[in-house]
Amino acid sequence: MNFDTKHYHIDGIQIEWGKPLTEVREILEDIEEFNSYGGWPNRRGKCLQAFGLSASEFELRAPHEDRPVMQVIYQIAPIASGDNEIHLPYLTQLEKVLGMPIKSESLYPKVDLIKGFESSSVVFSAKWIFEGIKISLSVYGGTRSYDERFSAAGIFIDWIDEIKAAQPYREQAALFETKMAEQLNDKVMPKKFKLQIQQRPYRSANYDIKSFGLVEEEELRAAQLSLYKRELYRTPSVISTQLKANEIAYYQGTAMDKIVVSNKWDTICLTPNQASELIYWDVLPARGAGYKELLLKELRIEDTRNSSSLLDLIAQVEADLSQKVLKNEAYDD
Repeated sequence: MNFDTKHYHIDGIQIEWGKPLTEVREILEDIEEFNSYGGWPNRRGKCLQAFGLSASEFELRAPHEDRPVMQVIYQIAPIASGDNEIHLPYLTQLEKVLGMPIKSESLYPKVDLIKGFESSSVVFSAKWIFEGIKISLSVYGGTRSYDERFSAAGIFIDWIDEIKAAQPYREQAALFETKMAEQLNDKVMPKKFKLQIQQRPYRSANYDIKSFGLVEEEELRAAQLSLYKRELYRTPSVISTQLKANEIAYYQGTAMDKIVVSNKWDTICLTPNQASELIYWDVLPARGAGYKELLLKELRIEDTRNSSSLLDLIAQVEADLSQKVLKNEAYDD
């Protein structure tokens, strides 16, 4: 194996895993930049090679500008294969660098060969995992064009060790959680709003991390909160133990200048007279039954349409924050 698990590379530029996207942008400032895609903050640009294969571009993705790059994508230029197994040149080269994949899958049977290969399809995939780094190969069913840059395969590098990636941010979050807990005591009696839908803790599925070691579920969840959220924290135990899964707590701790809203697992702090993302959705029945949803920054609260609890909570928030909640309607498609 000839693979560096501590860094990723953009045309010879070595970048350490863990650097936030803002710093990486500076490192790559001399590399030609392409328009960004939607979704996570990302940096795209010109790239000539990856893993010994000719490339057409790269893309780096991070949860936030101040969080580390978690995915590196290379678009790989077409290679003539001479037969219908068009994946072979890409796989052969990657096996020289990475060794045999831990998993591979032929998807050719899913492609209508009578009509010919289609670039929107994937005809072959393979996966490698090394020390918290996952590498995936996807070979397309034809040549794709991105602003006259052509690619026939994609190589994806994912930093799947979220606990390691989140470590500095988790330390900061833990300090805040400790400070918040210290400002509360057993006499704090939060106002409760009872919902008809049980809420769920924030978590993101990570099936690959179990491939290189056992991980405590709560440790992983705490890491994910710190990586993917900026203002969502774990609920203090003195509050959590008072709540059922379908209850929302609303309170203000001693010496705290913030309104605090918690479900049993997750907590958001709201500051009066400060611009915030407070959004309410009345999702009307269509193909689905509809529901109500309240977004308090990064805390999502959901309830049934026939419940008035969210409206009561909104009234409380608006009164105490001196700020209106943006109200929207949509259909349950």
